[in-house]
Amino acid sequence: MSDATLSPAADAAAGAATTPARYLVTITTNGNQRFIFSSPRLRDNIGASHAIRQLTSWTEEALIEEGIAPSSWTWVSRSSGKVILMMDRADDARSVISAVTRRGLREAPGIDVTGVFVPMTSARLTQDDLKALDATDLAYALSRPPADSRFRRQPFLLQARDSALPASPPLTSLGATDEAKDDVTTPLSLPSRVNRYWAYRAQKWILDLLKDDEELKARADAKDFARHLKELEELLLGEDPSAAEDDSTLSKVAVIHIDGNGVGAIMRDLDTAMGRVVPHILAKVLEEDSADEPPQAPTSTGIPLEAFILAVSKHLDDAVTGAYLHAWRTVAELAPYTSRKGTRPIPVLPVILGGDDVTVITDGDYALPFTAAYLEEFERLTEADKFLCAFVDGEHMTAGAGISIVRRMFPFHIAYDIAENLASRAKRLGKESTPVVSTLSYHVLFDSTVLDADEILDVYKGYTTRPFIIDTSSTTSASGVDHSWESVLRRTAVFQGLVPAPSSGKTPAPFPKARAHRIRTLLAKKDRASTEEQREKLQRDIDQEWEACRKAVGDKVDIEQDLGGKKALFDLLELSDLLPKAYLNQRLSGASSATSQQGHS
Repeated sequence: MSDATLSPAADAAAGAATTPARYLVTITTNGNQRFIFSSPRLRDNIGASHAIRQLTSWTEEALIEEGIAPSSWTWVSRSSGKVILMMDRADDARSVISAVTRRGLREAPGIDVTGVFVPMTSARLTQDDLKALDATDLAYALSRPPADSRFRRQPFLLQARDSALPASPPLTSLGATDEAKDDVTTPLSLPSRVNRYWAYRAQKWILDLLKDDEELKARADAKDFARHLKELEELLLGEDPSAAEDDSTLSKVAVIHIDGNGVGAIMRDLDTAMGRVVPHILAKVLEEDSADEPPQAPTSTGIPLEAFILAVSKHLDDAVTGAYLHAWRTVAELAPYTSRKGTRPIPVLPVILGGDDVTVITDGDYALPFTAAYLEEFERLTEADKFLCAFVDGEHMTAGAGISIVRRMFPFHIAYDIAENLASRAKRLGKESTPVVSTLSYHVLFDSTVLDADEILDVYKGYTTRPFIIDTSSTTSASGVDHSWESVLRRTAVFQGLVPAPSSGKTPAPFPKARAHRIRTLLAKKDRASTEEQREKLQRDIDQEWEACRKAVGDKVDIEQDLGGKKALFDLLELSDLLPKAYLNQRLSGASSATSQQGHS
């Protein structure tokens, strides 16, 4: 839903100012998560996300259509779902906001677009101007009625398949010539119909990213990697009725949410952030980034704050996109998929890819390799970028990731909530470290009547060594368990008998999984025991099973040192099923080539 009404606070402020030098304008999409995940259909989610990404182009086109002279406005920020610009006239600000909100209503039904503006204190942008704009935007958000309440529900003859909304006519009746044939014949709501239409444009955008990647250009099969959105949707969510008989059917899918550390702090205190950059580096970066935008170049009076903000956004976006492509290639090398149509869809679909915020859906078997590869590449790219390095105390920027692994057809919004919660918990650990480190955590949920993310995750917090740390140095917790990702991979491989144990240099037999499951069950019972007597008995049972495991593996492995002890069993059991053997062998030098051919089991 769109709203072309301006904030009363903004209008009042504009009227009170006698001769303001300029106006600061922001146009924002609100309730993005609600809009993106309002449908259980993956294609709808992707299309809705892509629609939000169009806000910048809508604004650019509105400036042209309203006949506003290029010399009278200047970009401050262009990001997915939010743009900020400086304008000379209040009337122009109103016109652009109205045009963009009408565009959103017309082209993305269900999206909620609003805009406000405030007079600037001078001709130059300041931190105080941005704070005033944020305060006005927040005040307007709190004063306006909920978007849904402004639209009365009317009786209708045919209900949409996917919601309580009425079914809409096909887009072909409105002049569209390329709506998918299946969508034309399916009763869909207007928001769903439009979002599914947007989804194919989103896929083209992804293909363009991949097409420009130098490493992929050399591969003969590269053109098939990211095509066929419908097949990918069927693969990941099982919407094809025949998928039950397909050997490629997935047993589990994953929702990955990744969020950068420290980006919010940069934007909250731009003056300080700008001061951390060595002047000559900053000037060089701005000169390179503003080649196509002369108004943003450094001036004789200093470097404009708006140019600095644009540079931060561009460099961060480049790092995020580069990390995504690297992680995508990692999965492409591991995934053996060939569809029924003879193509090879790679099971990775970005739902949100903008700023420092990333949400991806993938095959549950490749979620952890994708996430680790993304975090490692994000660190590498930001370390190589001297501009971004200036904002952190360490050598590179970091991020936190959460992975929710569920069965196909599991409610997507619940999986996303769990992933977002996991990312927040992982970020908390990463920020508490010195220096700050990248972290990842995951949760496997196949069947649960508990839908609250906090309640789900709190049940297991005493049985895992998560979150894991993406760091080359050893990071040991109070329990004595190394949390670094490389150590986790090594423990998992030793647990499966794939590589030599560090303590002996010998390859052990696989750890007895049946006893490991019993120990995990006993630990859970002990945690829920109501009396001390019960806890003592369960502890004796745990110790007995543990000694039996020690004897079963023999002297080739120290189950305390090499495997992390009882605390790590929960993770090792799950990771044995979640990490492809090919990936473990790829990462660990001691793996045999013969084992790498076994693939994932």
